[in-house]
Amino acid sequence: MLARRFDAYRWAAVLALWAVIGFLAVCAWRAQAASTVLYEKARGSVTREDALRLQTAGEFARDFAVEWATFRGDPGEYARRLSAFNAALEYPAPVSEGPQRVLSARVVRLEGKRQGNATVYTALVRLHVQRYVRLAETEAPSFPRAYLRERPDPADPFGLKKLAEGWVDDTLTVKVVVGERGGTFFACNLPVIAPDPAGPREDPARFLARQCSSEPSPEAAAAIRNFVKLYFTSTAPAELANYTVPGAGVTPVGGWEVKSIDVVSVDDPANPRLAFVRATVARRGVQVAQRLYLRTETRDGRVLVREVGSFAY
Repeated sequence: MLARRFDAYRWAAVLALWAVIGFLAVCAWRAQAASTVLYEKARGSVTREDALRLQTAGEFARDFAVEWATFRGDPGEYARRLSAFNAALEYPAPVSEGPQRVLSARVVRLEGKRQGNATVYTALVRLHVQRYVRLAETEAPSFPRAYLRERPDPADPFGLKKLAEGWVDDTLTVKVVVGERGGTFFACNLPVIAPDPAGPREDPARFLARQCSSEPSPEAAAAIRNFVKLYFTSTAPAELANYTVPGAGVTPVGGWEVKSIDVVSVDDPANPRLAFVRATVARRGVQVAQRLYLRTETRDGRVLVREVGSFAY
């Protein structure tokens, strides 16, 4: 009797154990299935096609802003150019003293939103333009000669007075709305002048200065200065071999003259891994300020350059 009761208890314990194992297995399967669904959703939230459409929308917005801000005084030509972005819109030509041209344009913010069977993208485009205008008498003497043009004043009967004209710089930010339906992109409206987007909360130069605020040793400073001189002036990579990490692949620029090296600082005087250099270089007709960040290594007591950059990542 006791043996039968013991067998019953044993089989009950075995069944309970298998029930617990089965329950845990089902929970694990459900958790895995749920995590798989979440992963597939997250992975599929931004597809390659979505990224390409976003890139295309940004390029479309930038191109539209450039054409909108470019005018040469011909209203018909202006409307024909812009109609390629949406022929259904009206394009009133600007009224100006002279033509306007765009020197550079970049998208500083871009976002998209699905609306029905279309996607609407809103872009902020930053434009650097030059406008040809008449200059005041006080402006002309200090105006860059390359952009200045003088002609006789038609109002002066003696032809002695000159009118000064030239290209003046200006910057503006515009908001561009682009629609996309069925793979076709189109402008929804003319660009709207917008306030400049907020800049960084902290000046990157001040942030980086804290990383490279130490004076290097005389040997390290001399090595870094010699590297910078050869980097800008030399055309032979072999000349950098004594100042670079073997296999780093640092290639000299060549063709520039180093006018001055004003600042050399490092992150750690004992073992510098990052160096900051402020220099002035020149080429025919121009001098350019340079701020370099050099990734460095110390080998056998020598500071060698591994990478040349413009930011301390």
